[in-house]
Amino acid sequence: MGSAMVFGVTFAVTAFNTGFDMGFPLRWLRSFLVGWCVAVPMIYFLAPRARKLTGRLLGMPV
Repeated sequence: MGSAMVFGVTFAVTAFNTGFDMGFPLRWLRSFLVGWCVAVPMIYFLAPRARKLTGRLLGMPV
């Protein structure tokens, strides 16, 4: 799921900021790799805390 999210966000932001030209694929790939290296560890560490907080907010047993 993290990879799909990073794919979509980096594609959209790179296209918006730089446009489509011959250099777009390389710029997007670099953005994707950096974004993936940041997002996946964040997901790994933050997802359990987010689940716990959501459970508390919804009154579900944790």
